[in-house]
Amino acid sequence: MLKARTPAFFGKNTSRFIKCIAIVLMLYHHLIGFDYWHLQFVVRCVPWMVSFGKVCIDLFAFVTGVAFFVLKDRYEKGSYRLQKGISFLLQYQLVCLIFLTIGLFCSEPMPDFSTLLKNLFGWETGVGGTIVDYSIIPPVFTPFGKQYINVCHAWYVFFYLLALAAYPLLARLSTGKGMLADAGLLLLTFSLLRAFALLSGVSSLPFVDEFLDYLPIVALGYLIAKNKAFEAFEKLPSYLSLGVGVFVCVATIVIRYGETDAAEFPLRAAWIYVPLLVYFFAKVGKTGAFFLKKVPKLYKVCLFFVTFFAANSMNVWYLHGIFNTPRQSLQWIAYLPRRSLLIVGWVLVLLSIVSFVLSFPQKMLSDWCRQVFYKIKKKRNGYDTTRTG
Repeated sequence: MLKARTPAFFGKNTSRFIKCIAIVLMLYHHLIGFDYWHLQFVVRCVPWMVSFGKVCIDLFAFVTGVAFFVLKDRYEKGSYRLQKGISFLLQYQLVCLIFLTIGLFCSEPMPDFSTLLKNLFGWETGVGGTIVDYSIIPPVFTPFGKQYINVCHAWYVFFYLLALAAYPLLARLSTGKGMLADAGLLLLTFSLLRAFALLSGVSSLPFVDEFLDYLPIVALGYLIAKNKAFEAFEKLPSYLSLGVGVFVCVATIVIRYGETDAAEFPLRAAWIYVPLLVYFFAKVGKTGAFFLKKVPKLYKVCLFFVTFFAANSMNVWYLHGIFNTPRQSLQWIAYLPRRSLLIVGWVLVLLSIVSFVLSFPQKMLSDWCRQVFYKIKKKRNGYDTTRTG
């Protein structure tokens, strides 16, 4: 049996907690942060969370890197990575089919065949619709973005496939001199690649920016899990580690609120603050769990919801794009509550329930994919897969 290398500090429940935070931040960032939503009907309760929320992608990327290390024995096998990628893609494509079906019923504009094929792999996705300027009477309506229905926030699908392909490189990018040396080599390598992409114009090509921005976060998650960096940080007094965490959290808010992550600068700021931010969130989760365990029933309820929302976070990521189709046919559903925090909570619960139902056919696709790879493996090893005894 393959052994999982679960870090003592960053266990399953911690990973789930980080995913919950990430999806809440994503919903707040997307639902409240842009002009293509009907924000004239919304009371923004926490305005600074709009820009801070974009860190959600980095949190998901970091957790992906930790998973790469925890299941290293599996990811080392090219066949497993291929199976994982195909299974992930099939589950996403089922969501694509649902979007197209809803689009037909709601008379949303459809993509052409070429664009549809790209959409099925996470390409040519993005928001689209109409910006409404209510400061002018009568209001001015300006079309923008992708004028066809698609899973508009699904670019991460293709990025994840790239991350799977890059795994052998990430797992071997090491100096052999410890965590700091490995991280330094990683950041230097990607800073040089980012500088080259910016200077040469390569960054304008599809997915180059996303690859160079977020792959180092995946690699940092892998390195930190591998070197047990968080466990070492735990040796500091609790007040000091929490103090550093609070400082990093506030600094991140200031950075995210005041700029656009310096897209033109080779060294991305998130490469520095995201690991510390993850540690802070994990520490908060662990501290909360410590006190909740004193009331076992309450702890079990909280753990259930954290597990439920984390398990459905990827689908919620996909599904909330249905509220931002070109004609915004279903957008009113998301905005039934009028206050931003209530909107985020409402959409999270609603789409998690939808995701739970969707997870059954997705699991069937995943199991089918696993069986196909199992049969191929057996045939290669010279076994007759049709025999039952």
